[in-house]
Amino acid sequence: MIASETKPDNFTLACILRACSEQLNLEALKLVHGQVIVSDLGLDSITASALVSAYSKFGLVDDAKMVFDRLKNHDLVLHNTMITGYGSCGYWEKALNLFIMMRRIGNQPDGYTMVGLLSGLTCSSLLEIGQGIHGYCLRSGFDSNIHISSVLVSMYSRCGCMNSTYKVFSGLLHPDLVTWSALISGFSQSGEYHNALTSFKKMNSYGKKPDSVLVSILLAVTSQLAILAPGVELHGYAIRHCLHLEVMVSSALIDMYSKCGFLDLALKVFDEMPKRNIVSYNSVIASLGFYGLASEAFEVFHEVLNELLGMAGELDEAYELVNSLGEHVDSGIWGALLSCCDAHNDSKMAEIVSKRLLEGEQERSNYKIMVSNMFAGNGRWDDVKKLRDELDDVGHPQAASLKTVPLLFLELYAELFDENSASDEDDFFSNHTSETFTLPPPSVASPSCNPNKRLNPQLLDIELLVPHLIHLLVPPIKLLLLLMI
Repeated sequence: MIASETKPDNFTLACILRACSEQLNLEALKLVHGQVIVSDLGLDSITASALVSAYSKFGLVDDAKMVFDRLKNHDLVLHNTMITGYGSCGYWEKALNLFIMMRRIGNQPDGYTMVGLLSGLTCSSLLEIGQGIHGYCLRSGFDSNIHISSVLVSMYSRCGCMNSTYKVFSGLLHPDLVTWSALISGFSQSGEYHNALTSFKKMNSYGKKPDSVLVSILLAVTSQLAILAPGVELHGYAIRHCLHLEVMVSSALIDMYSKCGFLDLALKVFDEMPKRNIVSYNSVIASLGFYGLASEAFEVFHEVLNELLGMAGELDEAYELVNSLGEHVDSGIWGALLSCCDAHNDSKMAEIVSKRLLEGEQERSNYKIMVSNMFAGNGRWDDVKKLRDELDDVGHPQAASLKTVPLLFLELYAELFDENSASDEDDFFSNHTSETFTLPPPSVASPSCNPNKRLNPQLLDIELLVPHLIHLLVPPIKLLLLLMI
């Protein structure tokens, strides 16, 4: 469309901006924002409202406010969008201030304004403010608005005022699933578990079917009551409606079964989960800890470190997590993190982790070998020699094998796979004619070389030597085995 003679107008761009926010595509949103500016529609109220709404959904309130401030005239729709953006991101005070300013310039609020204000009130300390907004709704005739009543139920529920929650809820003729969920969630968070189950049974009698969010809430209720029967019924419902595949529901099932005394069923749910997140791992770790299975809990923790953080590339977050555990962190955890650094070729983080792993622990020889291999991969031969000498000093069984592997061969490894190298094989060997070395006889058969691995075009003759040299390598030396990858 952009390439044609037909140019997008403000309505077209507003629809595209809405699609970007719904797809959570921030990069596309910024590109469309640029198109809005190029099309000279940056001061249009329709595109501005769409931009404010989109940036708010990403939590980028400052960017949304910047778009809002560029416009000289703010209509009710734009005010409501900005207030809703503040409310959805938890900036209730800014939403309230903008509401006051809006009234001062003559814009009268409507139901959407009230919904935006109420959505930002999320804790009991804001109950009085919520009651004040409720009072304004009553004086302004908004209390008959079903949507506002539903939001009031949610607000009172979040603030823990269940008497007001139930009073507003009772005034609704046909509460929707969201309103029922808010009521049941409020009872659950207030510790009124029997009222939560009673409300669910009443909701069921009206033909309302719970979604994954409500099923998770109800499973949490049954786990607090340690009543297995309703939990099993909810599990059956979740299976029939394919809700048990969602991480939220599976995590709640793990917690429910473990607290009801069926750890084996909790672990079975965990094993069958197609996808896991930090919540599901926390559930199973807490369950194992509850039963005193500390070693199994630490095994799962290792899996968290590798699968969720380390192997996902979130190395900074993984380091902060491990560091937060204090001084009694098992060396295996630091070792797992170091392996993740190696997998992602993050030498900076590997340096930090290796220092934590090796400090004051002479017996951690296996990790010194790992660090030595990483140093060698980065061409840090002096550090390789230093660690190798330390292993020899403490009498590590692999130290002798390591010592027989010369730096010449390690440098040869780097030369073979350095595509930017300017020297040829004759120059390389001529510079090392005085070096002599001996290697132990082969202990295992050599794996086959990877045919997809490309050697330096200038060193193709040396490729013939590689299979013979590989036969001389010692299995524990990870660096040299990389020749065959």
